[in-house]
Amino acid sequence: MNLPNANRNIMQSLEEVFLQVIEIDAAEDRKAFIRQACSEDKELRAKLDKMVTAHFGEDAFLDANNVADSVLPQIDVPQAFGEFEVIREIGRGGMGIVYEAQQQSLNRRVALKVLSVGLDFSSKSIARFQREAEAAAKLHHTNIVPIHTTGIENQIPFYAMELVRGPSLDLVLDQLRGEASTEPKASIESECQNNENCSERLFESETVSNSLDNTPTGSSSFGSGMAYYDNVARMFAEVADALEHAHQEGVIHRDIKPSNLLLGPDGRIHINDFGLARMLEEPSMTMTGELMGSPRYMSPEQISAEDGEVDHRADIYSLGVTLYELITLKPAYDAKERDRIFSQILNKEPEAPRKVNAKIPVDLETICQKAIQKAPADRYQTAAEFAEDLRRFVNRRSVTAKRIGWLGRTAKWCRRNRSLSAVSAILVLVLLVGGTWFTIQEARRHQNWKLVATEIESQLEDDAWQARLLIDSAFGRFPRHNQELSAMLSRIGRKMKIESEPAGAEIFVRPQQFEHGRWLSLGATPIETNLPEYPFQDYHVRAKLDGDEELVTAKTTGFGPVDTWQLDISSRPAMVVVGPAATDSMLHACRVFWLMNRRVPLEMPTFHIDTHEVTNGQFQEFVDSGGYEKAEYWRETLGEDWRNLVERFKDRNEALPGPATWADGTYPPGMRDHPVVGVSWYEAMAYARFKKKQLPTLFHWLRAADLSGWSPEFDSHNRYNIGRKQLLHRPVSQSMRSANYHGVLDTVGNVKEWCLNEGQPGYRYAMGGSWLDDDGSAFNPVTLKPTERRPDVGFRCADYEPTPDWAVSMPAEYRELPTEATPIPEEYVEQFRFDRGRPWKTSPPTASTFHGVEAQHVEFDAGYGEHERIGCYIMFPDREKYAPPFQVMIGSSPIFLDENGKPTTDDQRFQHYSPMMAGGRVLVLPTYWGLSHDRPPGDFKRHFPTEQPSEVYIDGVTKMAKDLIRTVDFFHEEYPNVGGKDLLDTDKLIFVSCGCLQSECMVVADKLVARRNRFAATFFFAGGIRNEFQPPEVDQLTYLPHLDTPTVVINSAGNLASPLEYSQKGMLKLLPMPARLKKLYSIPGFQWGGFPLEHVEREGNSWLDQLETLGKPRTVGSET
Repeated sequence: MNLPNANRNIMQSLEEVFLQVIEIDAAEDRKAFIRQACSEDKELRAKLDKMVTAHFGEDAFLDANNVADSVLPQIDVPQAFGEFEVIREIGRGGMGIVYEAQQQSLNRRVALKVLSVGLDFSSKSIARFQREAEAAAKLHHTNIVPIHTTGIENQIPFYAMELVRGPSLDLVLDQLRGEASTEPKASIESECQNNENCSERLFESETVSNSLDNTPTGSSSFGSGMAYYDNVARMFAEVADALEHAHQEGVIHRDIKPSNLLLGPDGRIHINDFGLARMLEEPSMTMTGELMGSPRYMSPEQISAEDGEVDHRADIYSLGVTLYELITLKPAYDAKERDRIFSQILNKEPEAPRKVNAKIPVDLETICQKAIQKAPADRYQTAAEFAEDLRRFVNRRSVTAKRIGWLGRTAKWCRRNRSLSAVSAILVLVLLVGGTWFTIQEARRHQNWKLVATEIESQLEDDAWQARLLIDSAFGRFPRHNQELSAMLSRIGRKMKIESEPAGAEIFVRPQQFEHGRWLSLGATPIETNLPEYPFQDYHVRAKLDGDEELVTAKTTGFGPVDTWQLDISSRPAMVVVGPAATDSMLHACRVFWLMNRRVPLEMPTFHIDTHEVTNGQFQEFVDSGGYEKAEYWRETLGEDWRNLVERFKDRNEALPGPATWADGTYPPGMRDHPVVGVSWYEAMAYARFKKKQLPTLFHWLRAADLSGWSPEFDSHNRYNIGRKQLLHRPVSQSMRSANYHGVLDTVGNVKEWCLNEGQPGYRYAMGGSWLDDDGSAFNPVTLKPTERRPDVGFRCADYEPTPDWAVSMPAEYRELPTEATPIPEEYVEQFRFDRGRPWKTSPPTASTFHGVEAQHVEFDAGYGEHERIGCYIMFPDREKYAPPFQVMIGSSPIFLDENGKPTTDDQRFQHYSPMMAGGRVLVLPTYWGLSHDRPPGDFKRHFPTEQPSEVYIDGVTKMAKDLIRTVDFFHEEYPNVGGKDLLDTDKLIFVSCGCLQSECMVVADKLVARRNRFAATFFFAGGIRNEFQPPEVDQLTYLPHLDTPTVVINSAGNLASPLEYSQKGMLKLLPMPARLKKLYSIPGFQWGGFPLEHVEREGNSWLDQLETLGKPRTVGSET
């Protein structure tokens, strides 16, 4: 065996040797490996023997054939990991031990994987164990064993996953071959026995003999029925689907083999053990000389690494080799020694399956052979293609894989025998010159084009991003069809302009939802191209300039008229440019709930800020340069007595100056690229001066964080290291997924970051949350004493023009809520009154569409102004299911024109209305003043009361209230004459607010003017008290204590614009009705209105249905 020597560069540490040893199955191979790796180093050998014995047990160096099946290593383990009570050990793998455990809180059995004691929990072993948990936790597929949770108990990392009660496929193979497995695999054998003949699950109705022939050519009983092959193909198609899901999420398994495929009681195969998985965004984790994977199932590129980085096609190969073994009952490569297996994989073709057993279907053999081609380019290019061909076989359709003829076999022989094939190549070229060959090639090109064009057309309907990728690839492959491809491209999404400063940057993009997938190259700026629209997701955009400067940012195509991306590429290493706000709405991007009463600077000049948090490696420069000894870095913040305080800033050994998490003057091993933590505010300030930068003020940090307290970002793809998703802060090199619109990384989670400002006297802000904090806490106003040196607090630097007004103390402030209702002054009521007897001047109802839904449109005069008209879009429920008179919802959404000039509102609001219409209620959307394209607001800013004169805001709100009153009057008095009598039940009106700040005032104003409650219920999406000064004449707090209609509020527990305790619960408390008539549904785990729509159906509709004032909508055929 060609084994590396631990004393050379290939082996850098004891742990690296151990990590390779535990991948070796045979005890004799283990001994030989250790003997050569340790050479004459007896101390290393003794330590390694101890670790291996701890991992495998006392039989670690005994041949498996000499060990009884019942012998299992006994190691003292904790009886519980958190809430998980250990029941028994059920298996061991390369990185850990797996136990069956009982989860107390949910009363269920789980599989609990614990980091092996032999690894000593070093940073590298923890990181690798964490990678395994992270890789599996990213994936949600029925054929992948799901991860429930991760944790650390007594400094031992663990994670819990679903317990699959069934054997692995290697045991199924043993039984199919009629072999009794002698390898000790804990209780998996018993699982197989408990499930009787585990191989029978592959047959459905056919019985498997317990005495299958174990001949080299396979058994007659094995080959006797198509049901077996169909079921193998069906199951492997599902496994390929699961691999495709993993690959789309950026995870390569790298160790697909029978023992990692578990056959569940339901007959479904589950992929397990992501211990060798790699994220596509990470650099290769394989060091020189280290082979990751199980030898017999490794792809040629995993062994040789000659063809560049190993990609997802290695998994396709490994699954193909496993398929080969299931259909032939023999391994594709039968050598026993590791080196001989590698030689066979690299140089020998496996025996054709039908030569092993002639009854194997031809198409299944063809599929298998394509999957295990030695060159990745010759295999299926995606696992989805592999799955599709397997299903084609099952459904008796033509498979896309082609059988390899003499020409293909010759080409493969030439690739492996380049020197011997030179003369042969000349002869082949002569044979291929003829016109017949060219005709065949042209026909093939035409056929290929037809296939590609058909696939593009299909994807244009189903998956615009895949269509975009196919078109990009086809431009190079089919230059004759560029005009047709351009026409296809124009049908995708919207046309985007991409510009950069400076120009000439190479641009690469991919949707956030495929964040680990392929980057699409768009060329150099300026660029015009079409991209699919993703209204609630971003694109990741990478801009490269001259090969040095790079910007990674997030952009959207989904809202409003934005059709240009402007990218500012900083010439300063590791910093990004944050420019002035580009639009009026962006001027409010620095607003957060607890600062709503403070004037945030709106005209902030361009500044620079670090792309990522300061790392240990960067802070080492400060320490090595004697930074703790230089007065110029400390005197300004600590005064002349600075030295006495700095003396307290020692590392954890209290011997040398440095962060509290360091030792002996440096950071922990393997932590160079992790953010520096355990530093005080004073140390962060000193480092900033050392780099001739500053700590960001609270306002610079908020702007750079791209925070909008108005609609904070919902982390739908777990891009942020927050909420204990990971065991520790992550290195900055793994943070690209967190890039925001400016290109700043990890402003949410990883570590909290010191800011310049005081939050209150003696405390400084530490913003952004850390991996230890709850999901919704990223922008909470955390303040700490500046001398605190916490393990989850770091910092980043900025460079900006100092502005004293922005560096002042900025404590969080909250409005004081009233404790009791006070009468509404008559002058407040008077502002809502108007001549309710004005003529309607109604236009006849016309058929229309709204947001793509059939609607009726009607117009009438408003209650004020000479030429003010109110339009109403009326949308009916399914009339085959629901009958009049219909209950009526009156909404509060803005109305604008879509790209085709049709009236609409934004997708998110309309999606909230849809389940309620599906529940049998009519939706009416009026064109309120200031909320409609035909009734512009002028200077009225309805979202931000303090950013206009009070009289302007009051005038805008009172007009909206008058429009609501006039609309209710219309449906009571006029609509029966023009729209039909008994069509609408105007005694069952529901006001529906979608985050409209003025809603409480409008509903109560209707009651005050009409002198009765005309609404049977009110429904608030994203409801809550705004923490911003509002003129008392139209203030929420003035009217909430008088809103006495039954009310339901649905919001998200993580909504930063209306925090649960103060805003949502505070609103409910002020409503003056008994508890049974008011309800708050605060959905955990979501932000803003991003909660699943089933909550509207389940909590919203059901609550309205049970109200005495409403009841269930009337259905066709019912009497009530």
